Order: sequence, then C-alpha cells, then structure tokens
Amino acid sequence: MSVTEVETSRDLRTAKVFVSVLGDEAQWAGSLAALTSARGFIRNWLRQHLDLRVTPELDFRPDRSMEHAARIQALLRQVGGDAGR
Repeated sequence: MSVTEVETSRDLRTAKVFVSVLGDEAQWAGSLAALTSARGFIRNWLRQHLDLRVTPELDFRPDRSMEHAARIQALLRQVGGDAGR
C-alpha cells in the first residue's frame, strides 16, 4: 500500500488521503477497511508528531491511477506487437 496524494482543506480540518494497493478487489477492500479502522490511531500519531493547531479528519480514498497506467501500457504493447506483423 502506498499513499499517492493528500489533499487538505484550506483550514486543515480535513484531509483526503489517496492510497494505491497492489492486488485484487479483496486486497483493496481489506486495505481500505484497515485504514478506516485505524483512523483514530493514525490521527493521534499525526497529532503527536506534527506541530499543527488542528489535526485533520482523515478520509481514505482509493487511487486507481497505477492500475489504469498498467492497463494502458499493456494495450500499447499489444498494439505495438500487432504493428510489427
């Protein structure tokens, strides 16, 4: 699992945390469920390690861009292989 992007509100009260997971749908679902379950622990860790007036509420969201890029690369390889015929 990788954090690919974080978007915070102007007042830093909320943060959308985009994550990428290598795996099937079950692994995606399990990873997002684990992050959601650990949200309080993660916020507490952030509170202790960052000097912020407000610790943001975390909203974990899937980032499927890596999957899309892999699919496009596979299609391009396929088209490139067909062009050589």
